[in-house]
Amino acid sequence: MSLPIAIVTALLAAVTLLSSAAEACLSCQYVPPVVHSGEKSPKAKHYKKHNKEKHYQRVRRKTRKTYKRANKAAKGEPETESPDENNRVETTENSSISVAGAQVDIYDDCEQIKNVGRKIRGCTQIIELGKKGTPEVRTWAFYQRARGHREKGEYDRAIADATEAIALDPKYSWAYLERGQTYEHEGKTKQAIAEYRKAFEIDPSNQQAKINLDALTAAEAQADWYSACDQSEDLDRALRGCTKIIDGEGGETSQRKADAYFNRGRAYYNKGDNKRAIVDYDKAIALNPKGADAYVGRGLAYQKKGDLERAIADYDLAIALSPKYAPTYNNRGLAYASKGNDERAIADYDKAIALDPKSAVAHNNRGRAYYNKGDNERAIADYDQAIALASTDARLYNARGDAYKKKGDKEKAIADYRKALQVDPSYQDAKINLKALVGADTKSEGEQRSGL
Repeated sequence: MSLPIAIVTALLAAVTLLSSAAEACLSCQYVPPVVHSGEKSPKAKHYKKHNKEKHYQRVRRKTRKTYKRANKAAKGEPETESPDENNRVETTENSSISVAGAQVDIYDDCEQIKNVGRKIRGCTQIIELGKKGTPEVRTWAFYQRARGHREKGEYDRAIADATEAIALDPKYSWAYLERGQTYEHEGKTKQAIAEYRKAFEIDPSNQQAKINLDALTAAEAQADWYSACDQSEDLDRALRGCTKIIDGEGGETSQRKADAYFNRGRAYYNKGDNKRAIVDYDKAIALNPKGADAYVGRGLAYQKKGDLERAIADYDLAIALSPKYAPTYNNRGLAYASKGNDERAIADYDKAIALDPKSAVAHNNRGRAYYNKGDNERAIADYDQAIALASTDARLYNARGDAYKKKGDKEKAIADYRKALQVDPSYQDAKINLKALVGADTKSEGEQRSGL
């Protein structure tokens, strides 16, 4: 059945309108606010009076109205505005209007974030329009699809799409923002910071880039504090990092602060400042009374100061909290030995060795206690074990040499002193001991090898 002349005329008019409107549709979608540092796009002269956000909003509204009027005219309906401008254009089979309406739909799909799969499909259709699409809209579509891939956890694809958007428009700050967010999701903090910084440099009005940059920079600085505070190689760096945490610049928990006080106390102890070390260990214990490490640390600082009673008291508390930690028994044994109580010292060394049979330190200390008691056989046996576990420690050979000397075995004592000097030619105690046994004219193996 033939259509009335009025409807045919309206359809022809609508198709004419859409032949130009369809092209405009390719640059009609909303994008996040972008300011190109005052530069104007050479392919979009109408940007002179409007930034991209206003332009996309204006063209989008105009294009939607055009589609609606054409569709109503084709149906013979009066031209009245729908109160809801977001209503989709109805489609009819084999209609040019339905094709145009479908284009409006894919832009909506690409822009929305509720259905990620639909978002990616819509953006892909826009991208595949190729040369029919303006560079601005293809840039936007790549950016939106990158967002979709990121939401799905497809980080490589998100990075690739954001990079395509940047290649099309190197001044499109939101593509840098998106690439930064993807890097952040991947845990690549330094790359993310670089992207956020670039986005904000390009467009100072991009507040999301500024927020992300500030937050991540602060988090990175805080991570540096933690890293600095937790290590013990660079003591000054440890002190700075722990102090930052203690001062509360990162909003740390009480446990984190307790750890920071402990680590700073350890740094002070290693620098020889036992007074400050004890103050920090006190604060660590106040924040976490059940932390055995702080009692051990404070015990060591007291021991260095010569306050053996307080040191032993702290080791007692640490052992009560952590009874299977071998070094605490070793430390307490040293404190008892310093007080002249070798029996109590040996008992603690026994416990330390039972918990950690491969502790060369505990075997050496027990050997020294047996030596002090005059039990040279047991002393030598412990030194044998210690040397088997730590054969590059010259002090162990020297200590065993002392036991052999005390036992009256001069030859073995000389052999151990010479072995100590072979391991460490600068070891003065071994030089003195060897000289005392063999005389001033006798040279050690180390001296002989060096031509002295």
